Amino acid sequence: MHLEKGKKDCSFDKRVVYLIVLQMIKYNEQSHTKLRIN
Repeated sequence: MHLEKGKKDCSFDKRVVYLIVLQMIKYNEQSHTKLRIN
């Protein structure tokens, strides 16, 4: 039981990190485009 829960938590953490990275990349792209326009 504990091992299965651990695996689920690990996969959940990976998804969260992946989403955070995507958000950071999008934010960085937006900031770069703003700098280019200015």
